[in-house]
Amino acid sequence: MTDPNKAISDWSLDYNLGCAVMHILNSQHKGRNSDLRKAIEYLEAEIKFNEEKELERFKSFADKLCESAT
Repeated sequence: MTDPNKAISDWSLDYNLGCAVMHILNSQHKGRNSDLRKAIEYLEAEIKFNEEKELERFKSFADKLCESAT
């Protein structure tokens, strides 16, 4: 079985992705759907974070375009 902490460290995962991996690996060992559901929650949180970060980059880019147009 893969050690979750080693995988998280080796792959340089952030908090949400690290927690998701840990719950996925735990579900294999324990055979519990609750771990898979928790992994999905962390993945959804990561997706939301990435979308917000992308939106912020877009807004910053748009602001710079507007400033240079004036």
